[in-house]
Amino acid sequence: MMNRGDNQQKFLGDRVTSVEKQFSDLCQGLTAMMRKSARLRDKTDEFAQMLRLHSSTEKTCTKWTRGFLNLSNAFTLMADARDMEVKRLERKLLPDIVQYDAICRTVRDEVKLVGSLRQRPLQHEPKNSDLGELAESFEKRRLNDTRRIFLEFLAIELAMHAKSIEVLTAVYQDIDEIDDEVNLEEFREKMESQEAAGSAFLQKIRSQSMGALNTGALAKRPSHASSSKNQPILVTPRDSSITLDTPKSSARTETLTKASSLDILHREESPLSATDDSESESLEIEEEIAEDPRSDKFKSKLAQLIRKQ
Repeated sequence: MMNRGDNQQKFLGDRVTSVEKQFSDLCQGLTAMMRKSARLRDKTDEFAQMLRLHSSTEKTCTKWTRGFLNLSNAFTLMADARDMEVKRLERKLLPDIVQYDAICRTVRDEVKLVGSLRQRPLQHEPKNSDLGELAESFEKRRLNDTRRIFLEFLAIELAMHAKSIEVLTAVYQDIDEIDDEVNLEEFREKMESQEAAGSAFLQKIRSQSMGALNTGALAKRPSHASSSKNQPILVTPRDSSITLDTPKSSARTETLTKASSLDILHREESPLSATDDSESESLEIEEEIAEDPRSDKFKSKLAQLIRKQ
């Protein structure tokens, strides 16, 4: 049968075990939350950097250039507040929570010691008194530490959230003051300026293209002098009403054709002697023209053309 001292010992032992588990769970939960807060702090910094990049690349709406910059600064300050929260939790709360592992072990050892002393005769009253003082001291410290830890935790969280609310309120007012109509008008002006610049560029390209085409056409156009020197001219009558219906005129036409063909072949085979041969052939052709029954005016023009060759 258990007496009063045994009941107190069991109650105190169960209480120590309960407090030990309580602070162990509190430590695990707090460290998990701190890891999440640290990760959220890093992601907030990344988000702030992204907003700053948008601020530097926003060239159309200048109001939003400033707006992105204000948002970036706001989230940077919020990340700083989150960083301060994590550091305060680590510095001020974790040591007080972790120490209860050692405190509970010490109290448990003392409870076991008191229980072993109770087995000796003539020491029942002193041992029961010591057990009660130990239990009360342990419970008083636990209550004090629990209250202080949670008050400190709430103060740290309030400081972080108060800073965030202050920053978010200021940036909210800045974003709310941005006028959409002003930004839309600025967008229209930029769009019109780009369209005008594009039209001017296309006009410049067209002008350069036409100039290049004209230059190329002039460069490719053969000169009259060079073509007249290098190419033979086949002499044909300009007046379509003139018909070569006599046998002598047919022979004259055949003679001119043969002479031109021979002249071309001779020029290709011997370029150096082309001048002398052309002079002799011109004399022969002039003699044949003199015998041609056609008008004197036509023969004169034909002779002039032959001399020019």
